Amino acid sequence: MKLSNLVRQIKGARIEGDGNFEITGLDYDSRRIEPGMLFIAVEGYKTDGNRFIPDAIKKGAVAVMATKPFEGNIPTVIVPDLRQAMSDAAAIFYDFPGHKLEIAGVTGTNGKSTSVYLTRLMLNAAGKEAGL
Repeated sequence: MKLSNLVRQIKGARIEGDGNFEITGLDYDSRRIEPGMLFIAVEGYKTDGNRFIPDAIKKGAVAVMATKPFEGNIPTVIVPDLRQAMSDAAAIFYDFPGHKLEIAGVTGTNGKSTSVYLTRLMLNAAGKEAGL
C-alpha cells in the first residue's frame, strides 16, 4: 500500500516528505522492523518511542509515524492522536479484519469459561475457526 493512500484515510494525518512509495508493513516495536515498513513511534508511559527512530531506520523503516516531526531524512506522518492513528492505520493496512469477524459475548455469574470453551470446541468440530 502506498504511504500516501494510507495517510489520506487517517483523520488529521499529514506527511512531511514524499509519501509516494509502498510500505510493506507497520510496527511500533523497532526490534521487529523489516525493510519497507512504517515505524510508529509511540510515546509510552516509561519510554518514548521517538528515541528508537534511528534504530528503526537502520533496520529498514522507510517512514515514521509520530506526533511531532523527526529531524531526519525520512518521510514522517504527523498525527494528532498517535494511538488512534495507529489503530486506524492497522485497520486500513490490513483491510479491516474486524469487519470480517463474527463475535459473540458471554455474560453471567457462573459457567462463562466452560460455556466459551465448549462453544469453541463445537465450532471447531463443525469445521469453523473459532478463537477465544
